[in-house]
Amino acid sequence: MIRDTYMTTGEFAKLMKVSKHTLFHYDDIGLFCPEILGENGYRYYSIYQMETLDTILLLKKSGMSLQEIKDFLEHRSSENFMKIFDVKQKEIDQEISRLLAMKEWMSQRKAKIQYMQKCDFSEIKVIYHPERYYLYEEFTDTDTTDKEFMLKINKLISKLEELDRGYDYDVAYMQFPQEIENSVYDGYHNAILLLQKKIQDVSVSVLPKGNYLSAYHVGHWENIGETYERLLAYIKEHKIKTEGNYLEYYVVDNFTAKQIEDYVTEISIKIQE
Repeated sequence: MIRDTYMTTGEFAKLMKVSKHTLFHYDDIGLFCPEILGENGYRYYSIYQMETLDTILLLKKSGMSLQEIKDFLEHRSSENFMKIFDVKQKEIDQEISRLLAMKEWMSQRKAKIQYMQKCDFSEIKVIYHPERYYLYEEFTDTDTTDKEFMLKINKLISKLEELDRGYDYDVAYMQFPQEIENSVYDGYHNAILLLQKKIQDVSVSVLPKGNYLSAYHVGHWENIGETYERLLAYIKEHKIKTEGNYLEYYVVDNFTAKQIEDYVTEISIKIQE
C-alpha cells in the first residue's frame, strides 16, 4: 500500500469534512466503501475516491435519499442523471413556492400586528378598506354547539389550504343588523374566511370597498354586546347611515394573546355613501 495514495478513515473524513460515523454508515449500507480493508480491520480510502464521495454529498444536498443515490451510482448514465434531476428540479421549484408563500404570509401577519400595536381600542373610528374577498360557510339550525361551529370553520380553512398558496386569512362572522338592533348579539349564522386578496379561479364573495365604522371589543365574545351598544349609540349620536351586515373578526388572537380575555375583536359596518 502506497501511503501517499491511501488515508485512514480519520484522515479521509477530516479531508472531506465529514464525520467518521458517516463513512462507517456509508460502508455498512454498501453506498461508499473503503478501497482497502486491512488485516487489522482498519479501513483505507484512496485519494481517487474523493470524487465519488463529492458526488454522493452533492446528490445528498440536492435532496436525494441515500437509497436513491446508491441506485443511481449502480446504474449511472446520462439518461438516468437527466431523469433524476428533472424530478429534483420540480421538487425544488415547489419548495421555493412554498417558502415564498410562507414569507408573504409572515409579512402580512407582521403588518397586522404592527398596526394593532399602535391602535387605541377605546376609539370608534372610520377605516377605509379596499375591496375584500371571503369564503362563506352558513350554519344550519342544527349547528348549535361550539364544536359544530369549529367543524364548519375548519372546513373553510381546509378548503383554503388545499389551494396551497399561502394566503393569509382571518376567521370572521357576519351579524345581521335587524338582530343587533334587537339586542341579539349571539345569533351567529355563518362563518367566513376574510382574505386580503382575491384567489384566482376560485369563486369568492366580495366585501365592497369604502369607509367602515369600526369599534373594538376587548375580552370574551360572550360580552361583545357591550361594544355593539357603544357602536349603536355612536351611530345614533352622529346620525351615521350604514348598510350591509356587521363584520366581526379577531385582530388580536392566540398569535399574541395567551388567553381569550386578551383577545380583541373588531366590529365594523360599511358607511352608506
